[in-house]
Amino acid sequence: VYSIQVPVSGDFWFKIAPAAAYDSGDFWNAGLIGAPTDGMFAETGTYVVNGQAWCLPGSWNATTLTISINTSDQTWTFVTDGEEPVVSTDYDYLYIAGTMNSWTGSTDGAKVASVKDEKNFSGVFDAGSSGQFKFQKDAGSWATNWGGSNGSLVSGGSNIEASGMVYVTANLNSMSYGVTTITRIGIIGDATPGGWDSDTQLTYNSATGAWEGVVTLTAGTIKFRANNGWDINWGGALNNLVENGENITVTAGTYKVSLKLVCKGEYVATLTLQ
Repeated sequence: VYSIQVPVSGDFWFKIAPAAAYDSGDFWNAGLIGAPTDGMFAETGTYVVNGQAWCLPGSWNATTLTISINTSDQTWTFVTDGEEPVVSTDYDYLYIAGTMNSWTGSTDGAKVASVKDEKNFSGVFDAGSSGQFKFQKDAGSWATNWGGSNGSLVSGGSNIEASGMVYVTANLNSMSYGVTTITRIGIIGDATPGGWDSDTQLTYNSATGAWEGVVTLTAGTIKFRANNGWDINWGGALNNLVENGENITVTAGTYKVSLKLVCKGEYVATLTLQ
């Protein structure tokens, strides 16, 4: 295990150079040790040879970083005197009550979310077979609820029909809603086997509540999308995916991909190197 403590300030970007890199005469192509995803920071993990750069964010207010590299199992450990800032919850929620949950909405059940005060909600949930549902302002309470028909949202309106896994939107500004049945979730991009032309399908695992698959990626970018099209897609940071987000940079390798889709603020993915 090799360790060093370094002073840091601001956004601190770094890779680890083995001694061989200094002797190679080709420093940047001589097996620099890096992260599996560009810009990530985690206290522990498995590093990648010729990987991406880590970044200790300036928002952690750190002044020192202790870096430990274990070359026997290719893992890193980072210790800093800073702390990850607590991010406040900046989302509003509507809770789903319907045939799939005996018409009882709950905070840990199906829901849709909106960036706070924007009143534009979305989420993904299993509506069951030939299901119906409504939106509740407060989980388990019918005091304020919305239903509707033909895409029009109505306070206290009729039950909305849905079946299977669905992507649902609700807009309290335009008083409209949408229901799209999800038949497929895939990973796509120039890093994937199908490039930007076709996605690689992930399989839903009901035990974990995630779409999963083992995918071999090249260095490049990826996104996630539904139904083999672009109407519903996610990008951005793996731990906070957003609809229509930016392409995600990845390092070459074979990964177990796990994608959880709950609602805005809770769209997350992990790529675990195999």
